[in-house]
Amino acid sequence: ESKELRNVKLRAGSNALAGFPELDLVDLEVEFEPGNSKEIIFDLAGTHVRYDVAKSVFLHRGVEDNGQSREMTTLLDIAPRDGAVSLRFLIDRQSLEAYAFGGDSFSAHYFNPNHGPEEQSIHALGGEARINRLVVRQLRSAW
Repeated sequence: ESKELRNVKLRAGSNALAGFPELDLVDLEVEFEPGNSKEIIFDLAGTHVRYDVAKSVFLHRGVEDNGQSREMTTLLDIAPRDGAVSLRFLIDRQSLEAYAFGGDSFSAHYFNPNHGPEEQSIHALGGEARINRLVVRQLRSAW
């Protein structure tokens, strides 16, 4: 099953995933324009990733063995091209694969889904951004 959105404004308090079914195994493709926002937040299926607009970097919140939360760099130097960032996330129950610009940059992380966000959301902080296109595919388990 898949769902697609186009031309959606993002700001604090908005949620591009409002009305989506609860995501579990996810293939998410998004092209967005950061606009004047400071951050774009992706709270997805057990994991939290944020795009720091000024630094052009994606950060993933993980939990260390001692239970302490910390941010880890997911993708570096992801500056917009022609004003937009193209991204794909593949998420299963304990891992995140992130691809930027069709695979020009790649990263993979394990995460503890028990420490994920309480609500799934995509939103902007500190200004307004725009999603040009968002496609979310719910994947089936191989088991």
